[in-house]
Order: sequence, then structure tokens, then C-alpha cells
Amino acid sequence: LAQSLSYLRIQVSLLQTMLQKRDDPASDVDAALQKLRSTLSTADLQLRELITTFRLTMHGRTFAQALEDSIEEFEQRSSIAFDLDNRLPVGVLTVAEEMQLLLILREALCNVVRHSHASYCWVSVRLAEDGAVHLGVEDNGIGMRQAMHDAEPHHGLVIMQERAHSLGGSLRLEDRKEGGTRLHVRYTRERGTLSSTL
Repeated sequence: LAQSLSYLRIQVSLLQTMLQKRDDPASDVDAALQKLRSTLSTADLQLRELITTFRLTMHGRTFAQALEDSIEEFEQRSSIAFDLDNRLPVGVLTVAEEMQLLLILREALCNVVRHSHASYCWVSVRLAEDGAVHLGVEDNGIGMRQAMHDAEPHHGLVIMQERAHSLGGSLRLEDRKEGGTRLHVRYTRERGTLSSTL
């Protein structure tokens, strides 16, 4: 799949070059190709992130270790200081839940590094008394509205919301009163299964 995406991206570039050499290039076709290239690039990044996340959950690594490895990776990518507070009991999540939460977290951390201009980021994971799983990501950056205004269009937020919904839960993104952005994911587990109750 990764090779196919790379090949398609090359073909789009070749088509765009050919169009630019025409005396009267069709602007609508060129715009369509630009969108296609953007979509392919996004898909390629998402696939690579999926592969990375999959590797983090393999080779006997626990979910806690995968969380720590992700925090360390993004800390090395930036000048942001990350703090992880993991209060989730060992073995409480299914493999599917771990994968979805890890993918949401990594997309959120990627957004913090790319768009927040933050110096600090807090990550918390916990299990409430009612069985609800909570994932929180907060930063002290420029805030959601400004970050979204400055950022190029991307599908990351939609994908995170879809992942939260697949868990039977919800995702909330908001500006912090203290400055920065807060992302919160919550879903309820009942008797070891996912619940649609929010």
C-alpha cells in the first residue's frame, strides 16, 4: 500500500508537469490534481503513522510502554516538554482499544508539535469509577482557533473523531482558559465491552 501511494504521488507530479507545459493549461484540472496530491500525501502520512503505531504495540510492548515511547518520540521531534500521567490499570483495554487510543494520541501530539507553538504538553490517561476511559492532551500554546486558522487544511481532527466514535465515545477539542488547547476523549466500558453511552 505504501509503495502504491508513492507511485500514485509520482504520477500526479508527472501529470501536473505535463499540464504546465501546455500553452493553455486547464486550471480546473490543475486544481483537481493539487487536491489529489494533497490527499495522497495525507494518506501516505497516515499509513506511516499506522505502521509506527502498530510497531509500538508489537514485540511484547505493553500499552504503557507504547505511550511512553510515543511521548519520547515527539519530545525528540520538538522543543516541547511532555508530561505523561498514565493511571490506566494494566490489561484493562482490548488490543483494538489500545490501537485506537494510541492513534488518537499520536495524531494529537503531532498537531501539538506542528501547530501549537507550545512549550509544554500534558497527557493523561485514566479509568474512572464508572468504567469510562479518559484520554486528555493539553498544551500551553496559541490555542485551537489560532492554530486552525494558521494550519493548512487537514483531516486529522475528523479522523480522531471517527476513532473516538468507533470506541463508542466522543472527542472534545477546546481552548484552555489559561491559554493553549485541550483535547479530551471519553468512552464508557461495560463488563469488558464498549458502550455507546457517553
